[in-house]
Amino acid sequence: MKIATTNLTAICAIEHYDWHDAQDVAMPVGVFDVSGVEVFSADITMRITERR
Repeated sequence: MKIATTNLTAICAIEHYDWHDAQDVAMPVGVFDVSGVEVFSADITMRITERR
């Protein structure tokens, strides 16, 4: 990873998940500077359920 010296953009790459069942889904997230260089990445776990 690199030190960020500019504005940043975070992008979550959502794959083809089965959204019908309640589940924990690891979402890969990348953070990029204005040059497109990835300065941080993480897998963020989200609990996916039906809207109530």
